[in-house]
Amino acid sequence: MVEWDRDTPLARAKGETGKANRALVDYAQMGVNRSLRELARGYGAGRAEDPPTRAVATVFNWSRRYQWQLRVARYDDMTRAQEMAQYEAERLEWRKKRRQMAQALFGKTAAAMAQLVPEDASLAQVTMAVKTTLAELRAEYDDLPVARHELTGRDGGAVEVRRAEIDYDSLTDAQLEAIITAARAFKQIEEGDTDGERSDGAGLDDVT
Repeated sequence: MVEWDRDTPLARAKGETGKANRALVDYAQMGVNRSLRELARGYGAGRAEDPPTRAVATVFNWSRRYQWQLRVARYDDMTRAQEMAQYEAERLEWRKKRRQMAQALFGKTAAAMAQLVPEDASLAQVTMAVKTTLAELRAEYDDLPVARHELTGRDGGAVEVRRAEIDYDSLTDAQLEAIITAARAFKQIEEGDTDGERSDGAGLDDVT
């Protein structure tokens, strides 16, 4: 049985000729739809410069003798693992960027809401600001209390889970004012004031 390295399955194995190894590499690079017969046909048609062989029988003989099928299967597994690792790294990097953008949006929305006067702000302005911020953060963290889950079941049957979204248009002026107040408090925390007073001496009621 030929000996080959599982970490480098396409590397020349012990006793493997240079021509056979070149054919193995060509075979592996054909992809998942690779075919020994197509490889040999390509050599015979002159698609490769100075092909290692033009005989179909030789290609099949090399495949059996040097365990090509096992080696290309290992090569495919390693290639997929590398592609998945790269994909996961890129996905996490983009997720990090999206979270940073969502957090920045939350800070900007909170700062803008802190400047609103409930009596003067339109319902549409406040509702849109809240919706946009919570939607972005929920997409990344999915941990904001923006919906309730109702569990129901009958006669021992499977429990049905329903997601009931909050209707922001139904919020009262008092509820909207509470949201704005919370945004003002959040802004003060961002500015380093945790005692209810800003560093310039202004209190919560002075932030407009």
